[in-house]
Amino acid sequence: MKYLVIFYLLQPFIDSFYVVQTREDRLKQAEIYQKLIHFRYRDFEKVFVLFSESADRKKPDCSNIWTEAPISSESLVLPSGVTFKESQFEKIEAEPRFVFNQLSKPIREVVVTGLHLSDVDRFAGFVHGLEIHVRVDEDLTELFFMRSFFEAKHIPRGVQASIVETREALQGSTKLYEIRQQRRSKPWFIQV
Repeated sequence: MKYLVIFYLLQPFIDSFYVVQTREDRLKQAEIYQKLIHFRYRDFEKVFVLFSESADRKKPDCSNIWTEAPISSESLVLPSGVTFKESQFEKIEAEPRFVFNQLSKPIREVVVTGLHLSDVDRFAGFVHGLEIHVRVDEDLTELFFMRSFFEAKHIPRGVQASIVETREALQGSTKLYEIRQQRRSKPWFIQV
């Protein structure tokens, strides 16, 4: 089975990232996000990880889902095992194993994305440690929402084109060596 695991597409988080000012541009940007997911991952099972309800950690708290989240009737919506309050105010992080154990096996490939890049990274690292093919699609993390609508509409539809574009953009960077060193131990990120 192939999974696209998307962490915390929550309205309060997305509102804090947006650089887009108008409602119309936000809807256009959301449409781009949805199209990228559909184009890149049409043959993947979509999994949306949300914070847990306070009363029952085995139930996802759906109260703050992003209004434009591309959740369909075929999507899996899973709890993270941590409440919003615990995450934001007590700095308790979701346990990757709790989320992973809710996925049907066998697993052939996992792509991880969404908000809270630290949780995305930790989950990808956990899956990598199980020797399952995993990668992070950074185009669909908070980096997407930090872009203007104009920038977002120029994200390549294909993953490989995006990787090439990222490598080319960083070639002249004075931080390229540092970025390469940081990512060397995290093969689930694009190696530039």
